[in-house]
Amino acid sequence: KLENETGNNNSTGSSGSSVGSSSATDNFPLKKGSKGTRTTNLQRICNYHNTIPYLPLVEDGIWGDKTEAAMMRLFGINSVNEKQYTEILQTVNVLSFTSIPSTAFTNKLKSLA
Repeated sequence: KLENETGNNNSTGSSGSSVGSSSATDNFPLKKGSKGTRTTNLQRICNYHNTIPYLPLVEDGIWGDKTEAAMMRLFGINSVNEKQYTEILQTVNVLSFTSIPSTAFTNKLKSLA
């Protein structure tokens, strides 16, 4: 069983939500405390890059300590504004999850802050 951001056990590891709309608590900037589909999408991206030792994250749509640590480790940022979110999703679509983001990409995300 995987442990989600709130410490609850979840045997599926997924909330079952789909890419697309977001809830009222999933507004930009996304950061610790955010909840919703956008956060779930970022958790899925982090989980794909499972070379990070504290993964997998439970894709529960709750941005807690583990999501924050994964975002720092993978992208070098602890919150995500709308421009960064769009850039992450566009780049992931182009990369088709084939590689860990480059330093140039993480620097670009930081410049969009």
